[in-house]
Formats: sequence, structure tokens, C-alpha cells
Amino acid sequence: MITALLAAASALAGAVVAALVVRRRAGAAVALARSSAVRVLANASDAVIACAADGVTITAWNPAAERLFGWSSLEVLGRQLPTLGDTDAERERLAILDRVRAGERVSVVTRRVHKDGHPLDVRINYSAITGADGSFAGWMGTVTDVTEELAVARERAERAALVERLNAVVADINAELDLGIVLERITSSAAELCGTESAGFAVVEAEGTRIAAGVGALAEWVDYRFAPGEGAFLNAFAQNRQIFIDDYEAEPNRIRLLHGVGSSVITPVQVRDEHIGALTVFFREPGRRASDAQLETLRLLAGHAGAALANARAYGAMARGRALAQEVLDRLVDGVAVLDDAGHVSRWNRAAADLTGVLAGEVLGRTFPWRSGTRAEPAVHQLREDVWMETIATALPEAGGSMVVMRDISRHMALQEAKTLFLAMASHELRTPLTVIGGYARRLQDRFDVMDTDERAASIDAIVRKAAVLERTINQLMAGSLAELGRLEVQPASMDLAPLLRAATDFIAGTTPSHRFVVEVEPGLPPVLADEHAVESVLTQLLENAVKYSPDGGAVRVRAVAGRDEVEVSVSDEGIGLRPGEEERVFDRFARGASSVRGTGLGLFIVQRLVDAQGGRVWARRHDGVGATFSFSLPRS
Repeated sequence: MITALLAAASALAGAVVAALVVRRRAGAAVALARSSAVRVLANASDAVIACAADGVTITAWNPAAERLFGWSSLEVLGRQLPTLGDTDAERERLAILDRVRAGERVSVVTRRVHKDGHPLDVRINYSAITGADGSFAGWMGTVTDVTEELAVARERAERAALVERLNAVVADINAELDLGIVLERITSSAAELCGTESAGFAVVEAEGTRIAAGVGALAEWVDYRFAPGEGAFLNAFAQNRQIFIDDYEAEPNRIRLLHGVGSSVITPVQVRDEHIGALTVFFREPGRRASDAQLETLRLLAGHAGAALANARAYGAMARGRALAQEVLDRLVDGVAVLDDAGHVSRWNRAAADLTGVLAGEVLGRTFPWRSGTRAEPAVHQLREDVWMETIATALPEAGGSMVVMRDISRHMALQEAKTLFLAMASHELRTPLTVIGGYARRLQDRFDVMDTDERAASIDAIVRKAAVLERTINQLMAGSLAELGRLEVQPASMDLAPLLRAATDFIAGTTPSHRFVVEVEPGLPPVLADEHAVESVLTQLLENAVKYSPDGGAVRVRAVAGRDEVEVSVSDEGIGLRPGEEERVFDRFARGASSVRGTGLGLFIVQRLVDAQGGRVWARRHDGVGATFSFSLPRS
């Protein structure tokens, strides 16, 4: 009996010890899990916030949340949310909280407030926190700053609206031949497109430059003639580009008695490389600048204004004497055909022959070869692969018959097509890495505890690599905008090209196992006067293109030789090459070759602008076989 009792007691003691061991191990596992969760929360790149069941008392506030909102965890833990800002945000939070309590995961883009008071555009992903019994114990949200994303979307919408409005403005301008009315419409449209009240159009005339049209503060200055050396537009003429005046009162060439103007944008108007006027938009506030989309719209409007101004002047001259009619027609920028009452061509100017490729002798006395549109609805025709024109017929009641204006709209159509392609390409180039980043981030979020170290490292590595791709694409888009605005800054200095050539080539060679790189530097290569960072960017872009456009591998040759006044550098590949005629066009903004290789179409555009800014040249040469050679030159030091 005693032996049995001792055996039972021993078994009971063993069971108690085993239970204690299991409980200790479970406690250690729970402590390890909690420690891991704390580390994940502390190292998360997104802000993570958690609140108690009341929905407003903060229970978690990670370092990323501190960086995003400005409040430290000591300032907010145990207190109510400080980021809502106003009653609308509070009502939004209550509505979302009801959905989260019901078990729904909610993602919203909204506005919250930083500690210093400035607003933040953020995306918040809400999910419920449940207790051990499954009851609602609070909510957790991951917060991402989407300020830049929304800014890009707003700029894209602004650009689309401006292009649509510009098309209507151009149609309105084309419907009128009276010079005074044309300039009034251009000036008022410029002010409207830039969201301001004041704008003016200065016209260069034989007697001097005169304000021919004005709205707002410039309305009372119409017909004012500038004194020699007066007028801020002279700076735009001298620099041959669009300029900004951040403080109009401090501008030495301004109109002295013009008040109520803080800043301005001046866009020169040219026809055949001759300055014929300036379109100026004024803002009340010093330092205010138009957006990039508005600046591009002003440049397009100035281009149409130049053609309209040249046409209106020519039409006026034609009305003053029929003896000069053909000479006047031949001076027009646009093609013009004069038709008799039967619709047969009686006059055909030089611009019409240049645009259509049809000589006067082939069309005089015959029916006009294309359908004619009206002022309200111009007819659009594609003459060749990259040549477009629109036709507008206007009756000539006094002389009889009609006149058809043939306007070259190739640049406008190419810009529309390029812009559409650019938006598609940019969306793809941005969406692809974002998709990968999002996928791996969700994987880490959902499966972090069950992933081993290698899986976590692989996921993080994929996120880092795609983030680098995304950063590079965004940098290229920004560089393209700066290049278009002429804001690329370089600081030339005497430098040795050879080490930079070898370093850039070695770097690209390390990214591709299927290409063979050869560097040939002429012995005694003289130093050049250039910006080292700009040259490195040019070389990197050309080498990356050589690799990208030779997907089957092959040799990539980098060669540097000295000329009398400059040093020439060339990069050759054995890839898909260029089609005939692409040698010049590949350096245009948004230009792309015939291949299916994706990209933004900005790389070679930026290359050309960087080389130009250093006083050099850039060109391309297609090979008869495979591949192509891209070259640039820099001045000798």
C-alpha cells in the first residue's frame, strides 16, 4: 500500500514538473514573439499607429510615426489622437471605425495634420485588433505619406486640362485674321491659363516695340511704345528663352510706372528665328511662379501666337495691294491656296508647296486636293508618316472664291502622341516597381512570423532593389523637366577624362555578364573643360543604353580621341541599332526607337542638354550591320 502511494506521488510530481517546463517554454516563446513584434514595429518604414477600443486613445506609435507626424511616442501614448485637425476628419474617423469594428479592412487617402500645423496627405490602411475572445480591442493603421503621389496626379490632371483648353484657344485664334483681335485673344487666354488677371503682348515694329494688347494691370498701357533699352522682354530676347522675374520692382528694365505687379513670366515669340514679340504674364505676389504645365502651355501658345501674328501681318499686307499678293503669300508661314468660284486653285504659295510636297504647277487650275475644314471645325490630314496639316477655308466675298489655309500641325500632333506615350510609359515604369514593393511588403506584413531569415532577407532585398529602380525613374523624370526648362546647372573645370571613362565602364560592366567592354583611350589625351558629375551622367546613360539595346550581349566599345579644339568620346554597341532617319530624332524629348525596350524616352534628351550646357556636341551614327554609335565632344581645357 505504501509502495503504491509513493509511486503515485512520484508520478504526480513528475507531471507537475513537466507542466512547469511546458509553461516556461511557452512563456519564453511568447516573450520572444513579443520582442520580435516590437522590433518589427520599431524598424518598419511606414508609420504604424494603434488605438484602444474607444478608437482614439493611442496604444502604439512607432519611430516612423514620430518622423511623419512630429510627435514623439512619449507625447501621445495613452492620449487621444492629435493628428485629426478638424471636425471633418473626426467624422471620417468615426465612419471608418464603424466599418473596422465590423471586421472590414479599410484603406483611405485622407489629410492629417503635422505637429507644426502643416497638412499631410496620407494613405491609411485600417485593420481591427481583437482580444483573446475575439472581441474588438482596438484598431491598427499603417500610414504612408502620399503627398508626392497626389502632386503628380494633380499635375497630370492640370496638364490635361491645359492642353484641352489650349486646343480651344488655338482654334479660336485661327478663326480670326484681324491682328488686334488675335493679340487680344492670345493675351487674355494666357492670363486665363495661368490663373492670373494681368498679361500683355509686346510687338516688335519698325518704329520700336509697342504693347499691342493687355488685360488687367496692362490694359491701360496698350499702345505704349518702349524707349530704347526699356522693357524686361529684352532679357528674354538676349537669352532666347522663357525667363522668370521673381521681383518685378527690382527689375532694372521694367516699365517704371507699372505698379501692382510682383513677378512675371516672359515668353519670347519667334518666327523663323526672328523675335517678333513677347508674351508676358504678371502675378501680384513677388516670387510666384507658374507651374511646369502652365510654362509649357505658354511656350506652345507663344508658338501659335508667332504664326498667328505673322499670318495676320501678311493678310493685312495682302489686303493693301493685289499686285503684291503672290509675294505676300510666299512670305506666309502657313500654306495658302486661293480658289476661284468653281473651287479651282488660282494661287499656291511657297509654304503650301513645302508643306504638301505639291508644286504650284501640279495644282494650279485643278480642284483643291484635300477636304477643306471650317474655322469652327478644321479638317486634319496626315500627309506623310510624321507630317500633319489642318485646312481652314474662308470665303472671300469681295474678290470671289475662297482661301484655304494649310497649317503645319506636325509638332502639335507629335507632342500629343509623345505625351500620351510618355504618360503610358511613365505609368508602367512607376507601377512595375511599386507592384513588386507592395507585394513583398504585404508578404512581410502577413507572413513575417513564419518566414525564415533567408526569406525575409530576400523579400527586403527585392524591396530595396525595386525602390532603387523607382528612385532612378523619378530622378530621370525630374531631370527631364529641368532640362526642358533649361535649369540644368553645370560647373566646368579642367579634368582628366581617362579615369572617369574607365570607372563608368567598370561600373556598368559589373551589372551585365553577357557583354564585353573595351576602353580605348588615345595616349596623351588632353584634359577637357567640363563638369565631372555631368560627364559621369552622360557616360552612364550612354553605356546603359548600349546594354539595354543589345539584349543578346556582344561588345561595347568606349573610345576617346583628341581633336584640335575638343575631345571626342564614343560608345558603340552591337545591338538592334537605329532606323534610317532616327539619328537626329532620338535626342528629342519623349523620343523612342522602333524597339519594344521600355523606358521614359528622356535619357538621350538629358544627355544632349548636359553636353550642350558644357559647350559640347552630341550625335548618333547608325551602322550598316548591327548596332549604333553615340558620340559627344567636350572643349579642351
